[in-house]
Amino acid sequence: MKVICFVLILTRLHLSVSSNSVKVSLYYETLCPNCIDFIKNQLHLNYKLFGKDLIQLELIPYGNAWEDGLKNFTCQHGPEECYGNEVEGCVINSKSIDISESFVSCSEDLQGTSLKANLKLCAGKNQIKWEEIEECLSSGKALDIMAENEAKTGKIPLNGVPTIVFNDRFNEQESIEAQNDLKKVICKYLDNKPKICNEIHRYQPNVIIV
Repeated sequence: MKVICFVLILTRLHLSVSSNSVKVSLYYETLCPNCIDFIKNQLHLNYKLFGKDLIQLELIPYGNAWEDGLKNFTCQHGPEECYGNEVEGCVINSKSIDISESFVSCSEDLQGTSLKANLKLCAGKNQIKWEEIEECLSSGKALDIMAENEAKTGKIPLNGVPTIVFNDRFNEQESIEAQNDLKKVICKYLDNKPKICNEIHRYQPNVIIV
């Protein structure tokens, strides 16, 4: 009986701990206009607002790409997008989620520059050595990461990007809702417990006005 009670206590403790945060997985591609808009105006702002203690963020840059079976990838928006997916994949694979999120949100904020130029600029802003990224690309590791992201993406019924998945369970309606109001869906998973769920915030690109 004591063993059973102990197991129940551990189970309840695990449930209470896990409910204190929510996993948010973003399936995206680097040159998709809707993905860029979501990252700039929803994901980045809400990640800054809630922080990594409340959001377990996962970034999967692949989207509607496809592969010929030999790790030759074709991307929806052309070779530049494949390059962007590979570069962002290298950073996400090797850096902390805070650095990765900052790099990705910076990279997607093109503002008239080319993606390649912005990737290099954003690497510098986040103290990421460009030589490390070049090594990831030239060694073939970037293609291995693309293949891993392809496998992850293949596990959900991806109809378009961005697709947002919560706690590893795909729900199409939640994904659509999150594109317009990510904070609302996050707070639903957190049972509206965090104080920020009951505060009104006005959003501007890369700015949160309390």
